[in-house]
Amino acid sequence: MALVAFGAIIFFHYCGFHYDPGVHYLNGVTPGRGLYFSTTEPAIDDVRMLLFALAVFYAGLFFILGNKKD
Repeated sequence: MALVAFGAIIFFHYCGFHYDPGVHYLNGVTPGRGLYFSTTEPAIDDVRMLLFALAVFYAGLFFILGNKKD
């Protein structure tokens, strides 16, 4: 689960999905590309705080639910 969460955050930092509605002209509408995959416009711009918060959350979760040896 942690690997999926970290992987998704890092993936969307480098890639994203964006909507291009097209350009509106006076005589009509030029259709855009719609929803497209982009490697130049990330979905998440800054991942430092997200990764830090996720790492602290999972470290605390593993500490609390870990195997307690007496």
